[in-house]
Amino acid sequence: MKINTYLKTYFTVLLVVLQTHGLVAQSLKSLAAAKGKYIGNLMRDGFFNDHQVYNGATDLIAKTEYNALVLGNKMKMSQLLKNRPADPFNVQISDINTANIDRFVAYADANGMRKRGHVMIWYHQIPNWLQQEAPTWTAQQVYDFSRSYIIALSTYTRGKIDEWDVLNEAVLWNGFRTNTWYDIVNTQANSSGQVGYLEYFASLFKWARQGDPNVPLFYNDYSIEAYGTNKNNVMRTMVKDLKNLHNAPIDGVGLQSHFGIDQVTPTFVDKVGQTMDDLGAAGFTVNITELDIKICTGDAGTWADQRIAYENIVATALSKSNCNTVLIWGMSDNDSWIPLKNSACGDATPHDSIFQKKPAYYGIRDALSGLGITNGISAVSGPTSVMPGTSPIVSVNYSASQTRDVVVMFQRDNSPYTTYESVRTTVSVGTGTIDVALPIDLSVPIAAADYHYQVYITPVGGNWGSKLGNLSQKNVSVVAITDQLNSVNGPIDVQAGSSPVVSVSYAASQSRDVVVMFQRDNNPYTTYKTVTTTVLAGIGSINVNVPLPGSVPVATADYQYQAYVTPVGGNWGARLDNMNQNNVSVTSGAARVANQDAFNDEKPYEISHYPNPVINEVFFEFSLESSNAIELSIFDLEGRLVHSVAKTMELGNNKLSVDLSGQNPGLFVYRINSADFVKSGKLILSE
Repeated sequence: MKINTYLKTYFTVLLVVLQTHGLVAQSLKSLAAAKGKYIGNLMRDGFFNDHQVYNGATDLIAKTEYNALVLGNKMKMSQLLKNRPADPFNVQISDINTANIDRFVAYADANGMRKRGHVMIWYHQIPNWLQQEAPTWTAQQVYDFSRSYIIALSTYTRGKIDEWDVLNEAVLWNGFRTNTWYDIVNTQANSSGQVGYLEYFASLFKWARQGDPNVPLFYNDYSIEAYGTNKNNVMRTMVKDLKNLHNAPIDGVGLQSHFGIDQVTPTFVDKVGQTMDDLGAAGFTVNITELDIKICTGDAGTWADQRIAYENIVATALSKSNCNTVLIWGMSDNDSWIPLKNSACGDATPHDSIFQKKPAYYGIRDALSGLGITNGISAVSGPTSVMPGTSPIVSVNYSASQTRDVVVMFQRDNSPYTTYESVRTTVSVGTGTIDVALPIDLSVPIAAADYHYQVYITPVGGNWGSKLGNLSQKNVSVVAITDQLNSVNGPIDVQAGSSPVVSVSYAASQSRDVVVMFQRDNNPYTTYKTVTTTVLAGIGSINVNVPLPGSVPVATADYQYQAYVTPVGGNWGARLDNMNQNNVSVTSGAARVANQDAFNDEKPYEISHYPNPVINEVFFEFSLESSNAIELSIFDLEGRLVHSVAKTMELGNNKLSVDLSGQNPGLFVYRINSADFVKSGKLILSE
């Protein structure tokens, strides 16, 4: 991929500015160092040759984030012994390209980094002259060359290199690697009668210890990480035999850890941890030495999954007492080896190709932050009585050494511990509190003090069997649902003709009607609108549109939303509970009723009424240009609604009669609303 130099320069300068002003969060190395651990990376050839490659972006990441360093190629035999020694069976320090070592050590020391030597003996990347001559050598000559080279190298690096890979990639899934430049040692004895790979390998470690009595010495390999695989079994047998049967001073094993995103499952990570535990019990340090997690075309995993994968590997490794270092194989995706090997794969490192932090970086950060934190649940608090259909809030205090799942269950507190609900929440590294809404199904049986909130913490995606800690709150009761209203909320200022939304929360033991009325809040409690909603059993809330007639009189704080719950089809007299919101005002609309001139329309709709004065019945005649739904309302002088009727009138002449025989004599106001017009007038009711 071609790199945008401008962007690199911009981001590099930006990072320097942020660091200068103290705006950068804790670095990976500061988090690791605080826990006595090392987090490191690779110095690839371009960075080795020019520390300011990519405008210094790689250098800035290295010195800012990491406290350990390893060379990619420059300390392999092909680089240190490129020229044939005068006597290859008596290699001297002067034969070695010590300038490579010195440059590496100088950079690492200047930046306070632990230095890993990689690698003394490997079947691959050997000098051309050795590739040509070795097939003609005797076993004794292989021994003499290897001994003199290792002693010279380890002697020169004494006190300079902090740990060494003495032997690299010497086994396969079915045994020792063959077809190497040192193969002869397995079939031909040396002058001391030693024959076989193990005799030779043990000698390598003894010679390295002779050159430097204090440096930790490692065997390093790939695809040996997961416990129980064929190659893992071969490796563990070999290193234990070297230590116990051949007295080799081997101190540790390096797990290279070149992984694919879909490979790093929780089970796989557990098996890596199992390998570390097994080797730790045998006295070995186990470090992660070349970690990268690639994403290839067709993989299911994403950057988000890669974050979790990096976090899980780093946290698992560094949580072990016999692991002190994790080394990543690439400062950024820009200089990763993965695309060079397979163009369909990449994105393997914690920084992208323009040197910006990817989610993987934050996964590593969280893993380092969580070191020393014990996974657990310290407190669980929820209501001691709950009703079916409700969602009680359960508060949980947790501690997590890395990204974890906290699972809250509502279950019986006796065998078989029937679980009625389970809610999973993913939490970040650290300590904290979460509030979990736990839905209680309507089918949960009523019982006193017979339930509990059971809470456990587990790896992401884990279950009860993989729990890392748990805690419960006991003596929780499930009580029967009581039909009731819990709240009524609507706007306190409304306009006549509008449709305010009233929110009603309720509890229903079975299907019920929830009725919302808009009415006067004083005797005779004139009701202007009633809306009925049927709800199912349970706890819930509804939002009810309450369409108000345009004729509702203006009044301040003189109305209420009155709500009640009743059996389906029931009325106010059958109510099971009620609740109201009062002090509701009507701010406009009905105040204009007395002024008929306010309702002049662009279209000359003709409306007449007779007789007037009225004795018992009044008739209204309409001449309409189109079919129209109208609402006729009649009010007394105190603004109380005394009659209301809604009807659809047809095109042309229409007649509507209103019976007022139940009203006391006096002056009344009528109001007619439709989509096209509003008309009003006065009526006199005679004795």
